[in-house]
Amino acid sequence: MQRNPVLLVQECPTVLSRIKEILRQNDFQWVNTDSVQKGMRYCSDGGSEITLLDPHMEDNRGYELLHYISESCPRSKAIVVTSSPSVQGAVQAIKRGAIDYFSADLLDTCLPPALNRVNAMLEASENRTGDRVVNIQADVGLVGKSKQFRAVLHHAGKAAKNNENILIQGESGTGKELLARFIHYRSNRSDEPFIPVNCGAIPRELFESELFGHVKGSYTGANETRSGFFQAANGGTIFLDEAGTMPMGMQAKLLRVIEDKEIWKVGDRKPDCIDVKVIAATNKNLSRLVEQGRFREDLFYRLNVIPLTMPPLRERGDDVRVLCDYFARKYAQEFDKGPIDFSPEVLRKLERYEWPGNVRELENIVKRMIMFSETPVIRACEIPTSLQENTVASENNGSTLAEMEKSHIKNICEQTGWNIMAAARILDIGRRSLYRKLHKYHLGSY
Repeated sequence: MQRNPVLLVQECPTVLSRIKEILRQNDFQWVNTDSVQKGMRYCSDGGSEITLLDPHMEDNRGYELLHYISESCPRSKAIVVTSSPSVQGAVQAIKRGAIDYFSADLLDTCLPPALNRVNAMLEASENRTGDRVVNIQADVGLVGKSKQFRAVLHHAGKAAKNNENILIQGESGTGKELLARFIHYRSNRSDEPFIPVNCGAIPRELFESELFGHVKGSYTGANETRSGFFQAANGGTIFLDEAGTMPMGMQAKLLRVIEDKEIWKVGDRKPDCIDVKVIAATNKNLSRLVEQGRFREDLFYRLNVIPLTMPPLRERGDDVRVLCDYFARKYAQEFDKGPIDFSPEVLRKLERYEWPGNVRELENIVKRMIMFSETPVIRACEIPTSLQENTVASENNGSTLAEMEKSHIKNICEQTGWNIMAAARILDIGRRSLYRKLHKYHLGSY
């Protein structure tokens, strides 16, 4: 569907140039204006359905444009792209009607799916009275056709229809955040913010302030009152990634937030009511952490109301081929190349590889091959050496099960640099079991 040009209201030439390049790659037209006032005039004339703006331009007058679009142009959607991101800025932007908010450093990763989501929202609003279903699965990067993958999407679609908390488990790189976004944009909260939080990246001493905010003077360095991630997600969804790394003290406070639906800023004397759907994710076995006393059992049951598991790529059958085609189209366009295909030998090797890094690793491999390829067909010689050396499926049909197990264990250990804990986690066995197998097969120094 042909849409009006995207309105760009940005001051930074570097950011503006990159935005234009991404819009061009994704077949969007654009109109650029150098002032907030001109942006308001353009929106009032019905000239744009999508606006990309920096709220900090003209001494923060960009927030006025956000508010104007929200109040006076209900058909328009605003996406905030800023070189000065902050939790407080995200809260203000979302409150004033922004559909998405991210740093200019993340343009390549965040802008294309954001544009697709807004397009899907606009098309959905135009077809509310029809029976057309807007498919946002590929818009958030979830691609596959295997039975295991479709089963997860089926359950995720059902989970999106209610406000119960969700726990997504799965290995690193399987796409847990993409599944969380899929759930959010299929829910009745899709017009509200989706706020991802990497719990493993927050310093322990700042955890409470980052999640719940703080008031001015509550601790040294608290020079102003600030809201946290939960306030930014109010009305929408908060995604707590790496939830298994959360300190025990914060686990108790998170439990209280989930139960009471209110948060206390650090140093505040009164709570703020919130309405947030919580989706947590982990690559750890939370049940085992509960048994070890490292994760609260009551919080586990609060988060695990609806359990979902993202399957590893090695268990998704033909999805390797499907994903290769998807990433080939994506990066051929990004690197301004024509259609890219893979030779049969390349596809065979990629399908035989175990993919310990899952979909994320596959995407990086395909991206790298397309970046350096000089022909429209990727050949076997262009596969990274490390991947070729670690392809585990034997071409000898007479291989015994023991030989295949030995080869698999050897490859995983080599990929992890013989880090026994990491290898055992990928193999999904205990460390003692792995030591016994290493000794049995005389691998490494065992």
